[in-house]
Amino acid sequence: FRWKFGEIYLEKAFKDSAFAVKGHLPNAQKMSDASLAFLVHPTLDNEYVQGLVKAVRKVLAFYAK
Repeated sequence: FRWKFGEIYLEKAFKDSAFAVKGHLPNAQKMSDASLAFLVHPTLDNEYVQGLVKAVRKVLAFYAK
């Protein structure tokens, strides 16, 4: 799964709007490639959140080497 968080301007809703952009914005693409997105919702229980924290810590520790 890959979501282009930083390139929201590419969404269909913006194509015919005053905010339409032709081509790609390099800084938005860089931000998108370096961003993390997490599910946030009031129904998430503590077990889910703690599992997510554990997984993120594991990934960060791996890449910090």
